[in-house]
Amino acid sequence: MILAIWNAVWTPLTIGFDRAAVIDSNIAFTCINLFVDFIFVCDIIIGFLSSYVDVANGDEIFAPKMIAFHYMLKGSFLVDFMSTFPFTEIGEFSGLKKPHGFYLFADVMSLLKAFRLKKILKKIRDMPITIEDKAMLQVMYYAFLIFVYTHIMGCIMWLSLKTNERWIPAVDFGAVDSKVHLDYRYRSVESGDGRVEVELSENYVLMYEWFTAWYNSAIAFALVEINARTSSQITMMFCIYVVNAMINAYLIGVFID
Repeated sequence: MILAIWNAVWTPLTIGFDRAAVIDSNIAFTCINLFVDFIFVCDIIIGFLSSYVDVANGDEIFAPKMIAFHYMLKGSFLVDFMSTFPFTEIGEFSGLKKPHGFYLFADVMSLLKAFRLKKILKKIRDMPITIEDKAMLQVMYYAFLIFVYTHIMGCIMWLSLKTNERWIPAVDFGAVDSKVHLDYRYRSVESGDGRVEVELSENYVLMYEWFTAWYNSAIAFALVEINARTSSQITMMFCIYVVNAMINAYLIGVFID
């Protein structure tokens, strides 16, 4: 579960933000990623060896063939396999240069690991605690899922922003004096020689960019307009709003029940 949370948080950052991608390329993070992939491969193997309960009669099934059939066709094998398959390494071995659409596809497939977070809900339901405590944990679980979802969407939105370099709020929303078009990597500070331009640290800029993207994603989740500019951004935001509306409807249904 911890590794699934790691992937759900870190992988989107490497997709959307250049600084995070640079950090991800150093030896420490490379080792972490290899370890995560190894654990997920082991999890796939365990999936072929773990018994399951037949919902039709309540019997626990131990037959290896039936377990494999159930895991591959009715379980999460396809998602587990596609999220763990080494697409990036295959692209590098094939000599594909970055940036390339194949690597973006590989990153999106890696994001499928986030679907393993649904196992947390099953663990909560199986806990030997009171109904009130389970309800509280489920509320916290869904709140965390909302954060992960808006985080992923924010990283995708920033990827579009840095590609098109246009996402300035409309002037009729009070943004006539907005400074979002200025270079935010520098700050003007007082010194002995007057005001000088100081370049901010790369980690600070990364956090600034992420919070900006996450904030816009969060208000979009609340179905508030965030003023996309280019045709590709408008198309992307239309799809995001449709998904957001469905998720909001689902969550309302969950909490009403």
